[in-house]
Amino acid sequence: MIDAAVKRTSSRLSAVRTSSVKTGSSVKQKLFGKKSAAVADAPAPEPEEEEELVPYKPYMVGAQPPCCNKKCCCFACGITALAVVVLAAFVYFFGPTLLPYAPLINGNRTASSSYTPIVLYCERTVDDPAAYGEAWTAFTEFTQAGTPGVRAMVSFMSHEDANKALQFFWFDSVDTFFGQAKNKALSDALWATYTGTKESDFCKVFGGWTEKLKEVAATIPGVHYSFVKPFGGWLRSPPASGFQFDGPVMFWITKREIKEGHMEAYKKGFKRVADMMYGVAPALLGPLEFQDDQDPKYIWSIRIFTDFFWGTLAHAYFSPFIFPSIASMMLPHYGSMIYPVANSFSSKAMIDFTCSVLPQNLVYEQYVYDKDRLGPVPDFKK
Repeated sequence: MIDAAVKRTSSRLSAVRTSSVKTGSSVKQKLFGKKSAAVADAPAPEPEEEEELVPYKPYMVGAQPPCCNKKCCCFACGITALAVVVLAAFVYFFGPTLLPYAPLINGNRTASSSYTPIVLYCERTVDDPAAYGEAWTAFTEFTQAGTPGVRAMVSFMSHEDANKALQFFWFDSVDTFFGQAKNKALSDALWATYTGTKESDFCKVFGGWTEKLKEVAATIPGVHYSFVKPFGGWLRSPPASGFQFDGPVMFWITKREIKEGHMEAYKKGFKRVADMMYGVAPALLGPLEFQDDQDPKYIWSIRIFTDFFWGTLAHAYFSPFIFPSIASMMLPHYGSMIYPVANSFSSKAMIDFTCSVLPQNLVYEQYVYDKDRLGPVPDFKK
């Protein structure tokens, strides 16, 4: 699984490099257009003598950058490089000690630890993907349209296993879950397509689950449900402003390895980072994480966005303390930056734009609504 994730990330990086070259050529042509015949036949002008520039040598104060040959530019580059080194050293050595006391922008520690909605991420085995797709679409279109508070019931067939269905659900509360519109024929048709076992199939349950839901799930055959209390994060509830963005919504689901002996430090760091995100990213409906109940060296993580600017971008950069906190209180505890499970569900435009400005998100396997989706489009404004 790890090897597949490494190959996936490498191929995506190559695709992005190729796309960047093509995009650059296209933009140049659109900006400047093609040469007319008259211009093409005109004699080329005599080349002007250009002032020779001293070759730029990185990290050498006094070396001349290619932008100009003025001494002030050289000095500015040297000072900038020095500032970056000093800041990186400060974050590395003092970040874990000082950043937990950094002020929260529009912070609310109570709200940034609450999670009433129920979110499920499931992987289910099916023998007949076509039959599953038909049954899933019929069941979820009926249920999502007929139940207030059911905002997402979306599925994709895995890119790595043709018989594995990936599923994502959002319910506003546990009462919404138990109050789903009922159609026994549609439900039976869907469940008949599942062929997995409790060893092969699973559902990770995030948010405000109850003991009653846990008891009901224990009676369901063929799938293992994980009910673990989150160690940090939150899920917003309507009518929060994040539910009023036009979307499209983007979901990230990851399973991440934590170094041995680092779990408690990671939990503390993540909780603090989640607190920082709450007040500056209104279109981030939730970062939420819990420790895997089957393999405790892993954690399961979700991120849910309803807007790029006020969600995806804001959750990383709209507080000056977020990125240094991630770098000093979360990243050092990861066992690997290649995740066994890393899936993104979104529109193609949303994930492409995200990866262009936040290239670290190329780690996600990309499932897009207009190509891979089964079932209705998630609707968080309903």
